[in-house]
Amino acid sequence: MRAFSLPYSRKVDFERDLPVAAYSADKDGNLISTNKAAQELFGYSYEEARGLNIISLIKEEDRPTAAANYRTTIETGAISTH
Repeated sequence: MRAFSLPYSRKVDFERDLPVAAYSADKDGNLISTNKAAQELFGYSYEEARGLNIISLIKEEDRPTAAANYRTTIETGAISTH
């Protein structure tokens, strides 16, 4: 395995620079922050997404399951794969 390092002058912001969608949400599922990939995926700017509920971004027929999984994760810390 090769190791690499970045110059100290280049600070990497993993949330911003991550090439996959990343977001943070409060315990109720309201978006607090999104990275550029999430903004492109969901079609909302950072300002537009802030405060939206993450469940509202999921296909309507999948929302009940997604909401239940989110609640389970918040309550237990366990991540559901169903």
